[in-house]
Amino acid sequence: MEPTARRLHRLVEPIHLVTYFSDEPTDALRALGHRNYWDGYFAGRAALLGRVPAEVVHAIFYNFAEGEVARHIPRVWDVATPEAALAAREQGSVAALRRILGDLAAPAYDSLEPSELDRLIADLEPISAALDAVGSR
Repeated sequence: MEPTARRLHRLVEPIHLVTYFSDEPTDALRALGHRNYWDGYFAGRAALLGRVPAEVVHAIFYNFAEGEVARHIPRVWDVATPEAALAAREQGSVAALRRILGDLAAPAYDSLEPSELDRLIADLEPISAALDAVGSR
């Protein structure tokens, strides 16, 4: 049997990749004024951290060559706030998923009441907490 973390990764990773490899999120971030894909990438991905310095982003992202993050952070925050970058990334990702999934992307969650969303999150939290982040389960 496939480990739980591996199964979850296999199911969720294609959705996650839409954020990085679809035109809509990139276009939404460029519409904010970012010069190129990489400006939008670093702004969109680091937005949840707020206006942190390049050293923090580099440490968290961990896989970029020395100085690569600093070519984009903090300059991207002069173009658009982290909040604006996050909103653009989300709107672009939703548009891409709706394009890719067509009728399968019926806005079922668009009409959820806040209490229903809270219940959905509460149901998913113990599942997420039980997963081994390195995929060894």
